[in-house]
Amino acid sequence: MTLFMPVPVIDGMPVKRWLEIRERAALDIDADTAEVVCAYRKYFDPYDIYPELPGQYGDCFNEWYARSPGSKIWVWFDDLPRTTQKALSKRIKQEQSREEKKEKVVEVFDLSQSD
Repeated sequence: MTLFMPVPVIDGMPVKRWLEIRERAALDIDADTAEVVCAYRKYFDPYDIYPELPGQYGDCFNEWYARSPGSKIWVWFDDLPRTTQKALSKRIKQEQSREEKKEKVVEVFDLSQSD
């Protein structure tokens, strides 16, 4: 059985060109200043180019994306240079750790409870 997937067009351009733009943008992303977001996406289609992928390719996961401040171009972490991926992953873990600590402090010092 041959799987036929039409060549999609995104924002009026062929997907190959659209992906090349992300490839170039990935090189300009600075891990210290990048905006980062996590989204529930298909691992085999992180940019949602093929919304009608067959079921076996449709497993969804939390996928991370980054962009330079002010940019409209989100880049999937796996498309970033390895050093940028590592630095962003480290930054995310540190930020999550700080948030968890803040939540614990709020729980310990919750003044809304009365005796």
